[in-house]
Amino acid sequence: MTRRSCRRGVRGFSLLEVVVALVLLGTTGVALFAWLNQSLDTSGRLQQRLEEARLLQMSQALIANINPASEAEGELQQFGVRQRWSAELIMPLETVQTFGAGGIGGGWRVGLYRVRVQVDFLQSGRRLSYELLRVGKRQA
Repeated sequence: MTRRSCRRGVRGFSLLEVVVALVLLGTTGVALFAWLNQSLDTSGRLQQRLEEARLLQMSQALIANINPASEAEGELQQFGVRQRWSAELIMPLETVQTFGAGGIGGGWRVGLYRVRVQVDFLQSGRRLSYELLRVGKRQA
């Protein structure tokens, strides 16, 4: 066999093909790591938002029974949560009549309040502030 015939039978990668394959593999790896990092960041932000939504629901459930017409300011501490609120009348009180089974019932003074709430979660040390609109009522 001559030297020329030996070379034709040998198959394999040239150095250029190996370099191109490594460049493609490296580029794909960098893109994959960037995508993975972005996914982890998004997941972390989503977890934080879910925790804030859970804390907000918990706070609103605890403060749901507050009547801003009779308790314009106050503080409530339950289940490791301390809430402070202040209510401001934003629509004047109006007298309304209630109707029961026996006819006309008692009258109520009803108004719309802006309630500012500050919540301290004592175990985690987190603080949350928000505002909500509530109807307040008192016996006329």
